[in-house]
Amino acid sequence: MNDLLSAELKNIIPEKVRRIVFTAPAKSEYKKITAIRLASGDMQIEKLTAKQAFHEKISASEKLFEHNIFSLFGTAFMQLEITDEEFTYNFRAAKKRTLFNRKKLKNNVQNIQQTQDRSKNYILNEGMKIEALVDLGVFHSDFTLIKKSYAKFRQINRFVEFTDELLKNVEPPSDRPFTVVDFGCGKSYLTFILYYYFTEIRHWNVKMIGMDLKEDVIDSCNAVAVKYKYDNLSFRCGDIGKYNENSPVDMIVTLHACDTATDYALFHAIKKNVKYIISVPCCQHELNEQFNSCNFQFLGDYGLIKERFSALLTDTIRAELLKSRNYNVQIMEFVDLCHTPKNIMIRAEQYGKHNQKCSEHLANVEKLMQEFSVTPTLYKLLMQ
Repeated sequence: MNDLLSAELKNIIPEKVRRIVFTAPAKSEYKKITAIRLASGDMQIEKLTAKQAFHEKISASEKLFEHNIFSLFGTAFMQLEITDEEFTYNFRAAKKRTLFNRKKLKNNVQNIQQTQDRSKNYILNEGMKIEALVDLGVFHSDFTLIKKSYAKFRQINRFVEFTDELLKNVEPPSDRPFTVVDFGCGKSYLTFILYYYFTEIRHWNVKMIGMDLKEDVIDSCNAVAVKYKYDNLSFRCGDIGKYNENSPVDMIVTLHACDTATDYALFHAIKKNVKYIISVPCCQHELNEQFNSCNFQFLGDYGLIKERFSALLTDTIRAELLKSRNYNVQIMEFVDLCHTPKNIMIRAEQYGKHNQKCSEHLANVEKLMQEFSVTPTLYKLLMQ
């Protein structure tokens, strides 16, 4: 059967293959095997049994069509689907070494986009034993995707992808855990998903600490961590300023920390020389209440415009202040604007020493402060 398949594969360009799915098991302990192209070019293999999922990778440098994965067709599995950038190829093995195949053009733009999303961006996939996604209502109890939760699943993967891009070329410390503090964690299951990413996808020795001001939230999160057997994930009651362990922190995460809570988290990161920051701000009221400009006072005549402009001004100042303290900064769209206007992510990485550029970024902040008569909390904290 493999010789028949090999002849068909000659018409498919390996580098353009985005997804491979084996189904209809014949002589296999697995009920389904899926290979998905990652952003790195590697193929992530997922093997599903009735109760478990197993994962491995095929390096981008390996010749895909010469890999023994294709020896499964016609023996272990009787159906094979291959999706590339333009077509979906379906193969079915039958008795007497007969091969039936069908080639179908993708004629639905949304399906093409969904396939690209799944193959290029998705680090988390169906079948992975991520209990947090079951509790969130994204996965069924057998870890298959609930179709109506696809948008949420895509958003979660987007967050993990942003994290993966930030740490893509990073080697974790060899003498201690890579330490992450999640400030204002609330009941967000992204904390648990991030822990899964570090331990199960990257296989890092990681220590994660979630902090929140609500004691009942902390108790609940600690109980969930025990339930998932996430041994190096714990939650504490308190604010970020009270985190005073002597051990270094490598990364700070703030997801929808309200108003100036984001400023305190960023200040703590700068003060403690935290190398990596991922922050999704929320409810930026502070500058909206201070806003007053001689040259642009008319912006205040429109409540919605003033609110959104003040939020953008807040995050622009935060980014410039981070740059003034030796951080490379990116401002990114976290979720589609159709879901929420509060969709900005600040992603930052510390580098080198103070230079002339740092002073220029601070000067930019002071110009904005003067123009709009605002004094943001992060500026006050850094100047005290």
